[in-house]
Amino acid sequence: MLKQFQSFLEKEQLFTAKDHVLLAVSGGMDSMAMVYLFQQAGFQFGMAHCNFQLRGIESDGDEAFVAEQAQKLNIPFHSIRFDTNKEAQQQKTSTQIVARTLRYQWFEELRQTHHYTHIATAHHLNDSLETVLLNLTKGCGIKGLHGIPIQQAHVIRPLLFARREDIQAFVQDQEVPYREDASNASTKYQRNLIRHKVIPNLKAINPSLEGTFRQTLDHLRDTEMLFNEMIQQYRSKITKQAEGRFLIEKHALHHHPAKHTLLYELLEPYGFNGAQISQLFQSFEQIGITFSSASHQLLVDRDFIVVRSKNTRKENFKLVKENTKNTTLNNQAFEFNYCDKSTYALNQPANTALLDYDQLVFPLTLRYWKEGDRFQPLGMNGQSKKLQDFFSDLKLSRFEKEEVMILESAGKICWIVGYRLDERFKITEETNKVLKIDLL
Repeated sequence: MLKQFQSFLEKEQLFTAKDHVLLAVSGGMDSMAMVYLFQQAGFQFGMAHCNFQLRGIESDGDEAFVAEQAQKLNIPFHSIRFDTNKEAQQQKTSTQIVARTLRYQWFEELRQTHHYTHIATAHHLNDSLETVLLNLTKGCGIKGLHGIPIQQAHVIRPLLFARREDIQAFVQDQEVPYREDASNASTKYQRNLIRHKVIPNLKAINPSLEGTFRQTLDHLRDTEMLFNEMIQQYRSKITKQAEGRFLIEKHALHHHPAKHTLLYELLEPYGFNGAQISQLFQSFEQIGITFSSASHQLLVDRDFIVVRSKNTRKENFKLVKENTKNTTLNNQAFEFNYCDKSTYALNQPANTALLDYDQLVFPLTLRYWKEGDRFQPLGMNGQSKKLQDFFSDLKLSRFEKEEVMILESAGKICWIVGYRLDERFKITEETNKVLKIDLL
């Protein structure tokens, strides 16, 4: 098995002999086999053990065992204890999910602190097979069929070439010490149910199940590579980034024969799930409908599906005192200059406002627009208009409306920032002093 191990590492180029690898060691058969393979191959490594305190004295026994083995082999050893049940209750999630998150976070901290190049876990071929069967049972796309990745960033799985039977034979032949976790025999866990009940029946149909699966995995990984290349081509054709938003062309998407899968792949990085994709297509023509993920908001607009980060505003308004030079509202910067009318030309870009200083009452207020706001648009001879109607004329989306800022003086709107001045504050022949505001 040592030769197979070395051949697999060379083929996959997981690390070099100069690298220093941190092994995640539970004390079970798989992880202890990994320890002995690393030692026999002459690699530099350390051992890390997490005590999740889920099995009482058994958990403590595992920790003591791994520490003892590290000492016997003269290998650097790291250990930590987690109150996993307490963490799970606080986060309102399963102990399995919490345990996985805690251990990988700690492994990465160790890697950086002690200058390890990689983190190695002892997942093997049967683990990957169980993962695929579990994903198929629950429902998945192509990403759920590639099994456990050989490498993810700094995490490597150097035993993925080996069957469980191969590891058992190696452990027996080399007399590798290990501890048995009694929970591995219980079928109350989904993965164990597949291991003990499903796979034996599949092997009755195909005794070479693991070998066949290894070949199938290779085909699926190649297929996934081609699939991802095609998704990237569509991403470049029918999407674009604009002012912090991700836009998807509705027309191009709606007529694609695999539109559900395509949209899922485009939106999955933003946290949207398959159920939301189905709901979105059911309301594809309902302009203004929105969906939310943990991190982003999605808007179905006229021509585009628009995605943006969730609102992270820290301020809803900012007071602008007289003679203020600079201010910001949620990282949007404004510059104020005070001068005579003769200094400025009246024709200014949309992001600049020239206001009659004598008509202003300080402090001014910078804020976001709200329902019911009205102003007198410049050029309409003092006629009043609702901002909602003004925005509709401009065909602004809901997201765009929510980001519009208003400059207000004593309850009167002076400037729809970036769009239109108010008639009451325009520069006239009687104007002496000007307030120039630039949106930077």
